[in-house]
Amino acid sequence: MGTELLTSLLGINLQNLVINGQALGSDTLSNIASSPPLRGNLKLLDLSSTSLSGPIPSAISSLASLVELHLDNNALTNPLPAAFPPSLRALTLANNTQLTGALGPGAAFCALAGLQTCDARGTGLSAQGACGSCRFA
Repeated sequence: MGTELLTSLLGINLQNLVINGQALGSDTLSNIASSPPLRGNLKLLDLSSTSLSGPIPSAISSLASLVELHLDNNALTNPLPAAFPPSLRALTLANNTQLTGALGPGAAFCALAGLQTCDARGTGLSAQGACGSCRFA
């Protein structure tokens, strides 16, 4: 996917943004999270298998309407953001092998009361105590 096309998508009031199997730049998540039209409207973000690398930006929490976040099969790294959007119901981080560490009950996405589906299998993440509906290992 060309950079120009992605840049033009950031200015549209999208509710769903799905890009799979296309190499994206490491700043893609930051650009999406800082896009004013997307901050209040985006409900589904699926960037699976897009060669994303580096940490998930803390600005991800500014996507106030986000219900589903799928970032599986990338090269994401620590640190995880301290907060995720409170509206999040589904999170997929599977097969990001460079994500590591033990999450406490109030850490990152473990604190989301409404999270119904959470897949962190194939990562080095684990839970110390309860972590909602999250699956590890």
